[in-house]
Amino acid sequence: MKLALYIARLYAVSICLSLFLLVVLVTSVTLIENVGSLARIDGGAVLALRLAVFEAFDYAYQILPITGLLGALVTGAVLARNGELLAMQASGMGPVRILAPCLVVTLMVTGLGLFSGEVVVPWALKNAESIRLEYTRRTSALSRFYNRRTHWFKDGNLILHLPAVNNETGVFKRPSIYDLEDGVVREVIEADTMEEGPAGWILKEVRVHRADGVTFELKKEMGLELGVSTRDLIDVTGNPRHTSRGELINLITRREHAGFDAVAHQVELYSRVAFPIGTFWLFLIAAPWIISPNRRRSMSVNLGGGVIGIALMLSVDQMFRLLALGRKIDPLAGAWGVGVLCIVIAPISWAIQRRVRIRGSLF
Repeated sequence: MKLALYIARLYAVSICLSLFLLVVLVTSVTLIENVGSLARIDGGAVLALRLAVFEAFDYAYQILPITGLLGALVTGAVLARNGELLAMQASGMGPVRILAPCLVVTLMVTGLGLFSGEVVVPWALKNAESIRLEYTRRTSALSRFYNRRTHWFKDGNLILHLPAVNNETGVFKRPSIYDLEDGVVREVIEADTMEEGPAGWILKEVRVHRADGVTFELKKEMGLELGVSTRDLIDVTGNPRHTSRGELINLITRREHAGFDAVAHQVELYSRVAFPIGTFWLFLIAAPWIISPNRRRSMSVNLGGGVIGIALMLSVDQMFRLLALGRKIDPLAGAWGVGVLCIVIAPISWAIQRRVRIRGSLF
């Protein structure tokens, strides 16, 4: 039991140390940048520090799966260099008993990542955004992208152009509705206002342009059947990283009802689970090297392979995301693609380690 706790503690300390060093490194750079942008404000240094602290939570979340891999490599290297791993194996401890404490810590880190992605990161990013908006009158580039106001909506065969809206009353001004049939505009409806009433949507001061029949018609008021609500047409923007899972699902539903592209939001939704579980996938790949007693090289050499693996993992992860955002693959595959790839690589990693252990070299 004490030996298991020793291995678990060593692995946990390695993860925490890797996480701390990487977060401090990135946060230090952003802190200098934030101080520069807030230098003219009274108490700008304190505000920059607060902003850096909130952003550090997001950096820690993004780095967490990577630190799992680095922690595994450091743990294996320390145990091998001290001869402890060889002593454990000589006393009859098999790979399962040695790796079990590391697996428990990995699952705990994965659970922490799931909790952080759902609760901590949205809270931190919203606070960071509030500081930016209050003191610099600007938001992050990602928030500006997701908060872009759109004027075009789709509902069945109807294309709606809604250039202006009163967010408090829900009244749309100067709407134009295009009724399509087989890709051809059959009718264009223009009005001064459009609002949702108890019995449906109501257009006022209406002008109707038709391709067939009565080509032009004026109406004081006209009903319109739409499968969307006022909120579906107004509340369809927002940075998905600032929302909880339930809020994100509702946002995706509203965007789909309004005929909007929701691929980026779907990728973020699936990544809420897929990304933290990446810690577990990377552990499966690194696990055979933790129990290798021949890894007596310097720590820098041991970590070099991990850095290469991390670079490849991040590159492949971005590739899957870009393919999903470009509609080349399903959003589910975009979020889980790296996980599936790790499952394929894990047995290969075990086979390579076994070959090295038996023959003393890969070749």
